[in-house]
Amino acid sequence: RYIRLVGDDALAALRAQSASTPRMLSGLSEAQAMHRYAPGKWSVKEVVGHVTDAERVFGYRALRIARADTTPMPGFDENAWVPAAEIAYRDGNLIVSAELPGLTERDVKVEVNDDFLTIQGERKVEQEETEGGIRRTERRYGQFYRAIALPEGADTEHARAEFQNGVLHVTIPVPQAQSNLRQIPIQTTTAAQGTEQKPATSEAPAGQKVA
Repeated sequence: RYIRLVGDDALAALRAQSASTPRMLSGLSEAQAMHRYAPGKWSVKEVVGHVTDAERVFGYRALRIARADTTPMPGFDENAWVPAAEIAYRDGNLIVSAELPGLTERDVKVEVNDDFLTIQGERKVEQEETEGGIRRTERRYGQFYRAIALPEGADTEHARAEFQNGVLHVTIPVPQAQSNLRQIPIQTTTAAQGTEQKPATSEAPAGQKVA
């Protein structure tokens, strides 16, 4: 039913949405991005993070298959919790910050595999409800997984990870991009340095007298 709404040219629809979707998302406020239409449902920000992670995971798995890599890979659960993360470049470092509320460093594993930084672990959520004088406790367990592509030349040997106040910070030195910027000095020129000008003359054309 949803596919029929796309029309005959699915690729054209995807190309159009590739421009309109970022514009729509960039116009959302933080409150709108974190809105949930019902308790326990994903916010817009989490949906975008889930879609982004899914594409990264699929790309990573395709790379492993292409390289005939037989190293065991963690399972992929489409309903798994997606931790919010930010990626920034500061002072020659790639800094990845992942929000992991309710977790400790013992619940998280950080690895570098090939050209990817992977963050994975398990989250335990306990929820208590009281209804009709009866207390009910619900425990949920879910694994999470993120794969973040590293730039070329990333110095993973000197990578470090810190966990503080529910936020994981991973810092990896990366080479500074070589800049081809070169300043060109501006020279000033005068009329005398330009094309030689002819001196003014008082000679009149033939047949005319000079006043």
